[in-house]
Amino acid sequence: MGIPEKIKAIQDEIGRTQLNKATEHHVGLLKAKIAKLKREQEAVQIKKVLKI
Repeated sequence: MGIPEKIKAIQDEIGRTQLNKATEHHVGLLKAKIAKLKREQEAVQIKKVLKI
């Protein structure tokens, strides 16, 4: 499972999660994971560009 697939899976989970006080922390953690994965994806793209 690549980075885009992981991001999509987390976004799907956020979509299924009901937003209320009890789930705000969980949704925040999921959003943090998405941000981390996007940074990793960007770093990989930069490395590919620099190798050319």
